[in-house]
Formats: sequence, structure tokens, C-alpha cells
Amino acid sequence: MYPKGMISNCKTIAICNQKGGVGKTTTAVNLGIGLVMQGKKVLLVDADPQGDLTTCLGWQDTDSLTHTLTNKLLEIIREETKNPFDGMLHHEEKVDLVPSNLELSALEMSLVTAMSRETVMKNYLDQVKDKYDYILIDCMPSLGMITLNALTAADSVIIPVQAQYLPAKGMIQLLQTVSKVRKHTNPGLKIDGILLTLVDGRTNLAKSTVDALRENFGNHIRIYHSSIPIAIKAAEVSSKGKSIYAYEPNSTVSKAYADFTREVLADGRQKEDGRYELVSGHRRKKACELAGFETLRCEVVELTKDEATILMVESNFQRSRILPSEKAFAYKMRLEAMNRQGKRSDLTSAPVGQKFSREALAAESGDSHSQIQRYVRLTNLVPELLELVDEGKIKMRPAVELSYLDEDRQRDVVDEIDLNDCTPSHDQTSGKNSSYFQNLPASI
Repeated sequence: MYPKGMISNCKTIAICNQKGGVGKTTTAVNLGIGLVMQGKKVLLVDADPQGDLTTCLGWQDTDSLTHTLTNKLLEIIREETKNPFDGMLHHEEKVDLVPSNLELSALEMSLVTAMSRETVMKNYLDQVKDKYDYILIDCMPSLGMITLNALTAADSVIIPVQAQYLPAKGMIQLLQTVSKVRKHTNPGLKIDGILLTLVDGRTNLAKSTVDALRENFGNHIRIYHSSIPIAIKAAEVSSKGKSIYAYEPNSTVSKAYADFTREVLADGRQKEDGRYELVSGHRRKKACELAGFETLRCEVVELTKDEATILMVESNFQRSRILPSEKAFAYKMRLEAMNRQGKRSDLTSAPVGQKFSREALAAESGDSHSQIQRYVRLTNLVPELLELVDEGKIKMRPAVELSYLDEDRQRDVVDEIDLNDCTPSHDQTSGKNSSYFQNLPASI
């Protein structure tokens, strides 16, 4: 552990997406070794009971490992004083690894009853982070207790997203989890960006998916300029125990990960080529590009993060087609930004600034104060229900009623909808004692 009073310069990044098969482990390996090639000291943490990261780096028999992440976390839970570096594996490409195996899945149950259960991984990594410039955590494809530990321990999150489908609905759940972690255990957690993986530039589907991602999330979350192409070599390397740089150094995937590594190192600092971040006007820019214009008049202004958020949301509302979920999160982001700009409380039920913000937003948007409140309520829905709202299968009023249920009861509603192939009406969902809820499974 670094001496008291000294602040570690190590940055901890969680590589996270609850969907499997999006390239998390491949990204962890090649970003980690890419950072080593840039002169950085890097520790990789395998936080997935499947042990894919451990296997990819050449340790095939994970069950025979005597020291794993499970042991390290148990030592913290039991308050045992042991060398935190014992059992770390050292790869020939100069990256260190805390390995994992199936024992980690059993530990998840132990964490439920542990003291300060969300901070166990953070407490372990705090003991070793002064030896490294970067720690990369390869998260499992779920949002359970181990992943919550990883997000609590991290300074930031990188989200690999497969560019062969539109992941908007699945990402909403991850973004909600990040928001909860910020609120309860790690207020400094930020999203570094979205990395597009398995990109097949030859297909119209991939191109339209990338465009849709940039339109839906580009105003709020950075999407890395680098993207990782789909390639046979990238699939082969996972069984070779080495990085893409060592296996096929001249491949397009190797060059893509090298570019991505440089973007991570830049970490949002002012661009060396003097460019500015585009906050608003993405559609005008696209239209000008399609029309063949080489230049576009723009205005350069200095904005705080909240001012930029408000401007980006305003721009998003100008789209001719906007889904209820997009509108809901846009309203929520805008209100939060406006509230931070003018926060003040009195003895009434809500902060004064919040009331003023809603009134101002209602006047600007054309939606009433109550309509805005209903839209914001939608952000409390689980992704499956929110998708049904976007598809028009659940109307606004029953959706709002469902938003007051806890997550488990909402998922019971999803199961009931799947079973009966019928969505509830407002009359059915009005009141928690309605016959609709009484007819749901007894588990709720």
C-alpha cells in the first residue's frame, strides 16, 4: 500500500458490458499489453469465474491455480494480513495478472453478507495499485456483486459494444447500474467511452449500427474514434496465450488496438491537433458531408460539463423521431444538470431548483410539467419493459404505474407478459392492490 498522505497515480479501468461475446477479454488483453508497450506498468484482474482472461494469457488449467482473485478477496473479508502480491502471474509480454477460476462464483454469495461488501475489491487493489500505472478489470457478463465491486474499485469504465446489433436497451441497464454506483459507493466513477468491436465495415448493417450508436449515445458518452474490425486472427489469438501484437503484429486488429491504446492514454485531454469537441449540430455536420461541403461554420464556446449536457439534450430533442426511452433519459439528464446549476432546498417536498427547472423545461419543450415527470419515471423501468414502451406495446400511463414496482416485481410482469402474450392496460395496473398484480406469481 502506498504511504499515508501519498496519492497513487494509478488509474483503474473496469471493462464492462453485461452482454457476453462483445470482446471484453480481448480488449483487456490487448489494451493492457498495448499500454505496456507504451512504457506503462499494468496489472490485469480477471473478475470473471469463467477465467477467460487467465486462459487467454496462457494459463489453461485454471482449476489448478492456488492463488486467485477469490483468495485475495477472502483475505480482505477475513481481515487476514498476507502479501497481496503472492500468486500474481507474470506474462512474458510484461503484464501482471490476478487470475480467476470457478471459485469466484461461490464467493459472490459470501459477499452478500460481508461488511462493506461493495468495497472488498477496492480494498485489495488499494494495497497493490502504487506499483502500477494502470489496473484493468475484466468484468463478467452480468451485473452481480462481483461486477459492483469492480465498478466501486474503478476510476472509470470502458464499454466494448459489438457493432452487429443495436445495444441501446441493454446498455440502459448498465448505465443505470453505473449511476447507482456513483450515488452509493463511488461518486467519482465515470464512463471513459464506448469501444466498437467486431466491426464488419463491408456490411450496411454495421454501418447503420455505428451511425445509430453515435446518434443515440454520442451526445452523452464518448465513442472512441478507433474501432476493432472483425477478423479471423483476432478469434485465433485467444487460444494462443499471447496478444495480437505478438501473434499477428501487422494485422488490422493489431493496428486498431494500438490506435485505441493511444486514445486511452490521451484520456480526454485537449487534442494535440487543436480540434474541438462537437457538442451540438451533428445532423447539420452529417448533411454537409453528404452534400460535399468541406467546411461548416461553427461557434467555439467554453462550457461547463452541465452546460454542455443541457445543450446536447436540446439538440437531441430536435430529432424528428425520438423514442420514449431516449426522451426519458434526455429529460432526466437535463433536469439533473439544471438542478446542479441552481441547487437550493426549502421545506417543501422538492428542491426549489428542481421545481424551477421543471417549469423552465416544460416551457421550452412543449410537454407539460406532469408529462415530463411521467417521462422521467420511465427511467426506473427494467430494460425489457422499457423496450415494450418504445415499441408501443405498453402505453405511457400503465408504464408509469409499473415504474413504481421494484426490479423483481417488474421482472415478474415481464414473465407474465411473455407467458400470456398480452401487455397490461392502465386500469389493470392502477394501484398496487389491483387484480393484475394479485394474479402475478406468488414470489412477489
